[in-house]
Amino acid sequence: MDQRYYNTGRRSLAEVISVKEADFQQFKKKYDSLIIMRFSPNEEELSRFQKVFIEIVENLGITYRMQYIFHVEGYFSVKVTPLGANLSMLEEKEEGELNAFLKEASSWLGQWFK
Repeated sequence: MDQRYYNTGRRSLAEVISVKEADFQQFKKKYDSLIIMRFSPNEEELSRFQKVFIEIVENLGITYRMQYIFHVEGYFSVKVTPLGANLSMLEEKEEGELNAFLKEASSWLGQWFK
């Protein structure tokens, strides 16, 4: 994993979706009645997902306004995609921008994300 993204204290999407085979089998046994889907990204997707972060919003339902909020505050280098009522995906538009943003705006991010 690229060290630039590792030092932010946040988990990338690649880390979130990476599940060891033993853990997957244990989960599958425990929740046998559920439909379980598994996603195995290729190298290109995994590289992209290492630069994407998933955040939980403080206020439910605000995820669909987050891109607008970022733009109002002058943050144009980060793409914010809503993933339901309480999750947002943060993705950089230019190489290296997201890591710098996460470090510089950490206190500002605290008012929007848990």
